[in-house]
Formats: sequence, C-alpha cells, structure tokens
Amino acid sequence: MDEEFNPQVYEPDTEKFNEFIRKLREDDNQELDRIITRYISYKPEMAEAALYVAVERGIIAYDLREKITEQIRLNYSKKSKYAKQAVWDKNNAFKEYVSSYNDEEIYNIIDNPSEIVIDVYHAVLLAALERELISSEDFDNLFKDGIKSSRNEAELYTDRMNELYGDPFDDEPGLTDEQIEEYKSKFWKCPSCNELVDTDFEICWKCQTEKPDLIQQPDREEIIREIKPLRIFPPVKTGFTLIASGIGVFLMSFIRLYSRSIPWNHRYATLAFSAFFIILGLVFIIFRRQFKPDKR
Repeated sequence: MDEEFNPQVYEPDTEKFNEFIRKLREDDNQELDRIITRYISYKPEMAEAALYVAVERGIIAYDLREKITEQIRLNYSKKSKYAKQAVWDKNNAFKEYVSSYNDEEIYNIIDNPSEIVIDVYHAVLLAALERELISSEDFDNLFKDGIKSSRNEAELYTDRMNELYGDPFDDEPGLTDEQIEEYKSKFWKCPSCNELVDTDFEICWKCQTEKPDLIQQPDREEIIREIKPLRIFPPVKTGFTLIASGIGVFLMSFIRLYSRSIPWNHRYATLAFSAFFIILGLVFIIFRRQFKPDKR
C-alpha cells in the first residue's frame, strides 16, 4: 500500500527541462497546446517546458502555470489514480486554461478527444456545461465514458468486478489506532473549507488557501473517508472469484469424465482442486474481516 498511497511527486530533471524549453521555443502555439493537453503522452519535463514557454508568449498567466504544473506533477506521482482523480475533480486547474477555447473547439474535443488527458477532458466538459452546450446528463455520461476510455483493460476488469462483487458488509476500512495516527500526519486540514490536503502541497485543492503555519490534522472519521476509496483487496470479490474458478474447474472435470483415456486418479485430483478453490472462496467471504490489507 505504501507505493499506492504515496503522495510524493516526481522531481523533474532540470537539464532535460531546459533542453525542452530551447526546442519548444521554435514550435508554434498549436504544438504547445497539444503537449499541454496531452501531457501524459510526453515526458514530464516536456510538459512543464511547454507551460513555461506558454507563459513567455503570454498565452497563460504565471499563476495558472503554477496551478497546472502542480496538478500535472500530482498525476505523474505514485499516488493512487482514484485519489488523484478525487483531487483534481474538486478543483481542476485546466478549467481556466480551456476557458479560452471557442464553442467550436469545445465541440471538436468532445466529439474527438484524440488522446486528451482525462483531467483536461473534464475541464472541457465543465466549460461546455457552463456555456450550456451540453446538459448535466450529457456531462455525466461523457465524463463516465472518458474515464473508461482512459483506463487499461486490467483497470476496467477491476471496476467491473468491484461493481459485481463489492463487499456490502464493509462500512469502513479496518485500521488500528497507530495506522490512523500515521495517516493523520500525511494531511493538513484547510482552515477555510475543511478540505484534507497532502502535507507535500502548500495550497488547498478546493479553495486555494495557503497552508497555515499551525496546521490542524484531521480526525479519525475524516481519515477513514479520505482513504476508503484506496482499498485494493476486497475479500468478498476475491471469494466469489475463487468460487467461480472452482466451479469452472469442476465443470471441466465433469466433461472429462466421459473420456476413457483419462486415468481416474487424474479425475479425482481435478475434482479435489476445484473443491479447494470453492472452499477457499467461502473462507474469504465468511472470514472477510480477517483479510484486511495492511495500510501501514
């Protein structure tokens, strides 16, 4: 869980950053826009260099560059993808960037995202919603489709399994008092809007309030709400998957019983193997509370 929850952002290579700045100064504004809105397809230093040159040319303000840079660094970090989305979904820095797009450009991006990064696409949809180019229902559907298209097959499979076999008995992550205290040290609580912000960041995601000298840490309930989406080991889902696998093996062994070429000891072994999967799956479901991930 350490890597998945680690909010630490990457450290850009200064030499590469300066090299990309020199190269991008020769490119036109359209190429800069392409790099900024599709930054995940480029090296982090190139994305930041594009923002730097955009400020030089007066395309964006310095303050906006700082906000977008912070968001890009977050999305390049090791922190959980779902946690990162929760951060920029609340206060997307690209919303101000895409506000300069005209309606036709907004429509073109919606119709053909063409490798647009999901947080940029989210900002485009927000702009379209504010201009009443799309409805709230359109926004929800388009953003949902955008999220799906931005995930690989493994992530989509995990989403489907979570929907089917999510644990209805789990109300909160099982954390010890020591783990709660450890997580408290990872956040500071915004004095203006009560948002929880990673300690590595100096500005609140939601209201842009600066980190105070004397920070307030969140309480237990706030920590549980913050980390609940990050759970990666649902025992009920695992149990049902094992049971389904066992049933599949059993059905295969049943079909093989009609083949005289297969020795009986092999058939019994297959049946025992399927029974093992089914029993193990039941164990995961019945004793689900004992299979909590270690979140230290």
